[in-house]
Amino acid sequence: MFSKPKPSSSKGEKRKHVTLTLNQKLEIIKRLEKGENRNILMNEFNIGSSTIYDIKKQKDELMKFASQSVTTEKLASRQTLKKPKLEQLDSVLFKWFSAVRSQGKTVTGPMIVEKAKKFGQDLGVAESECNYSDGWLRNFKFRHGIRRLDVTGETLSANQNSAEKYKDEFEKIVADNDLTPEQIYNADETGLLWRCLPTSTLAGGRRKSSQGF
Repeated sequence: MFSKPKPSSSKGEKRKHVTLTLNQKLEIIKRLEKGENRNILMNEFNIGSSTIYDIKKQKDELMKFASQSVTTEKLASRQTLKKPKLEQLDSVLFKWFSAVRSQGKTVTGPMIVEKAKKFGQDLGVAESECNYSDGWLRNFKFRHGIRRLDVTGETLSANQNSAEKYKDEFEKIVADNDLTPEQIYNADETGLLWRCLPTSTLAGGRRKSSQGF
């Protein structure tokens, strides 16, 4: 839930400027469509009639933006519909990110930057237009509600299909060689860290954990 602006306590007092979040604007639209008196909304959110008019005018843009948003947290914190400077690059990059994550694959910040540079070259984006800095990456993640998640579970290193197939093969080896339980040993994996897989990934939506691959 988000906090609502406090209404002015005095009629003669000049209204303090209030900047609404996108979530609040969407709530106002929803309540107006249900027939709620706009004066009630103006008093509750401490806004003027011109703000109500602007919100109604932006209705289609707000609804479209909300339908494309990854998280409700994004709507609760964002206040404007300002588009990124390089909108086409931003759109292509986010589509790539969504496609990769839908396959359960890990995505890191450096991977996003590297892919952005590749897309930028394909789209003819000059180096002076985008520096792909830490600030650029941070803004990209904020716009799309992308955050860091830990990769959990043995699926990070185990091939489940191969493991299932080997169970039958192992039972056959035991039977063919007439092995006893005392002759069977378990050897855990060696802790080699050379070029190891990442233990975290960037993800959108409301997921709280991410399976490995």
